[in-house]
Amino acid sequence: MAAGIRRITLVALLMVALAGCTPPNGVAYQYSTINALLEGVYDGEMTCARLLQHGTFGLGTFNALDGEMVVIDSAVYKIRTDGKAYRVGAGETTPFAMVTSFEPNMIFNIEHDGSPTLEQLLEFKVPESNLIQAIRIDGQFKYVKLRSVPKQKRPYRRLAKIVEDQSVFELKDVRGTLVGFLIPPHFANVNMPGYHFHFITEDRSRGGHVLKCRTGHVQMQIDEIPEFHLVLPETGDFLKAKLAGDRSAELEKAEK
Repeated sequence: MAAGIRRITLVALLMVALAGCTPPNGVAYQYSTINALLEGVYDGEMTCARLLQHGTFGLGTFNALDGEMVVIDSAVYKIRTDGKAYRVGAGETTPFAMVTSFEPNMIFNIEHDGSPTLEQLLEFKVPESNLIQAIRIDGQFKYVKLRSVPKQKRPYRRLAKIVEDQSVFELKDVRGTLVGFLIPPHFANVNMPGYHFHFITEDRSRGGHVLKCRTGHVQMQIDEIPEFHLVLPETGDFLKAKLAGDRSAELEKAEK
């Protein structure tokens, strides 16, 4: 009898451990806030390993703003100012990121003779919603203009000043994936309202933060997310930062 109880206990513990490895569906998980990033809070304790426990799809940045983050298919990539994508290890840390377990409830296969801008495509296909929407677009892209910013040293400058030194690169007739979110206006000060996309090529060799884009034949998938989980840093600069107030103008400069 005792041996049977031990076997049942071991099986139960194994099931719990395996369940913990699968990110929950329908949840947007965010570490820190966009206002903190604008204030120069560029160091966090969140590791990529922990981030992947909460989502396999998303974006963000790395400590000291060391590159743009793309989370796709359970892997995390860093795009530095050379425009190249590097797969990062579990111990890399982030000051700001959002991820989800991508489960689309809308899928569109888009074929056309022209090359619409990303804005035109989104306006035509993405419904208005008060929910966060994760958006994945795979396929052929006629043109993508991307950026990344250089790794910073203390004392940190504000984000709107750092983007003045950004590296910009262009890709033409390339296959890849746009990874992004549409954030409703009522999330202002927590995340950037509107669209935010990062790009990575199909071979996972190049990418960056999207500034402009024209699509070819692509597939768009949309995941409406009803639950939001925000985790805040417990140490460091975040505890002293002044986070209140409207920073929409500064955010517009930093993100565009």
